[in-house]
Amino acid sequence: EGVNYTLNVGETFGTTGQETEPNNDLATADMIGLDTSVSGQISDWLNDDDYFACNVTGAGTTSLGFASSESLSFDPFKVEILDGSGNILSAVDTGSTET
Repeated sequence: EGVNYTLNVGETFGTTGQETEPNNDLATADMIGLDTSVSGQISDWLNDDDYFACNVTGAGTTSLGFASSESLSFDPFKVEILDGSGNILSAVDTGSTET
């Protein structure tokens, strides 16, 4: 049994979607729009990485919110913002809800 999560990119929560598999790397990332929420599930802690992509039109500030269905005592989720080349722009390890 896995832990469910919700990922929001943008400024406000919007339409909720569901992740698709496989989305385990940049090449297979699920495309989501800004101001959109998507739900997913990590079913295998060691082998299930979920990638999402969105297009931004220029320089600015991007916010990302993450909410887990469980508050865990360890930090199993690594939430990262990457550029188009896969370079990490921002990252946080979490076991619960982050903004």
